[in-house]
Amino acid sequence: MNKPQKLRFVYIPKNLNIDTVLGVIYAIHKFVFEDTIDDNTSIVISFSHTEIVTPSGLTPLLCYLRYILNVKENFHGGIVHSNNSETDKLIARMGFYNSLGLTDDFDWNKDEIKLFKELYCFSNSTPEEDVISVNEDIIYSFTKQSKKDNYKKALSWCIPELVDNARTHSNSEECVLFAQKFSRGDYTEFCIADCGVGIQETMGDADAITAIKRCISQAKGINSKGMGNGLYFTAELIKKDLSKDKSYLRIVSGDVMLKLESGTKPIVEKIDTYWQGTIVTLTLNDSIQSSIEKIKGSEVELTEDLPNFYC
Repeated sequence: MNKPQKLRFVYIPKNLNIDTVLGVIYAIHKFVFEDTIDDNTSIVISFSHTEIVTPSGLTPLLCYLRYILNVKENFHGGIVHSNNSETDKLIARMGFYNSLGLTDDFDWNKDEIKLFKELYCFSNSTPEEDVISVNEDIIYSFTKQSKKDNYKKALSWCIPELVDNARTHSNSEECVLFAQKFSRGDYTEFCIADCGVGIQETMGDADAITAIKRCISQAKGINSKGMGNGLYFTAELIKKDLSKDKSYLRIVSGDVMLKLESGTKPIVEKIDTYWQGTIVTLTLNDSIQSSIEKIKGSEVELTEDLPNFYC
């Protein structure tokens, strides 16, 4: 006679973002890798209380779940959908279920949702031209209607640099990126997460705080070839921005989080959870005043016209 299935629930909070997702991932990690469980126990990820999902929340969650599926044999799990049908449609349309090999039957309509690029999964072995194509799609679609030069050139430079960091330096089989353009507030939120070696190991520092500070404190932070410039110049862009409508940068690696908002100095602090790779979240307001060209001292090429694949 088969034993009854035992379920362990992990509840996604009402608002899934970079501040709340780390606690969720820690709960999943503890269950899968630390708790003593048997083969008759399954984990259930429940969106039943969730109403708002953001790139900074959904991207790391998907990245970590894909990582578990790849490294943990005999993993048993399931997902409970949200009680909010609009949230369910949005999560489905973002490609969350498909990226986990799940099917969904939500009747979503492109016209009902905000502008975004679906969750894109890649690894350190993904051909460069494939990743470049995704970068160009995002940049073109999110800048084509903007007349604000600083915003267009910042997005055109930051996204390829941050994506290349993950593909080239993370040594990760699991990388996920996601970008969303919010018409209310006129800003773009971009998030990229990997389950790789992390900033401390990449920088070769004795502790994570020193490593994460150094990666945004000097150009060519690791070697003379410019490795580390992506995070450095992105941070400089935010630090030098004096616009009223703020832009933000968040970096999580190991047990450290860096927080930076327009016109301020970065705050680096220990967190209670742990992310073995790196998460970078960039919220870029289109009224940004700082110029990436002036900061870099060189011109930024804008993406040529491409077909529009977005709503």
